[in-house]
Amino acid sequence: MPNWCQNRLRIIGNKSQTEDFIQTMKEALWKEIRCDSSSEAEIDAALNELKECKSEEEMDINIYIVNICIVTRWNPPVHFIERAASEFKQLRFELYFAEYYMDFSGWLIYEDGELVQEDIGPCIIEDIE
Repeated sequence: MPNWCQNRLRIIGNKSQTEDFIQTMKEALWKEIRCDSSSEAEIDAALNELKECKSEEEMDINIYIVNICIVTRWNPPVHFIERAASEFKQLRFELYFAEYYMDFSGWLIYEDGELVQEDIGPCIIEDIE
């Protein structure tokens, strides 16, 4: 039985590129990303929400921000995001993740297809009393 890694993926970019990426992510969900069953609903909801947004011309903006929370087996989907960043260079990808049982967490940020920031280390859980 796998340990589950909590992930939040933030995608920043224009509407059509973001939609294309989310569709690519949906197609890779079971083969490459290895998500749990709730992740498909998260991706569908993000795609539907983006499709319902007004067009860039109607809103006079060209930047959209989409957050998707997914749960993956054992590890964050680093290789998938790395490949996607090189394919969708116009988008910014921010992947935040934590796997509490194996005690690691961190983030990766890609811009223009390149890794620009990363931090990976032990989980930091503060007591709240």
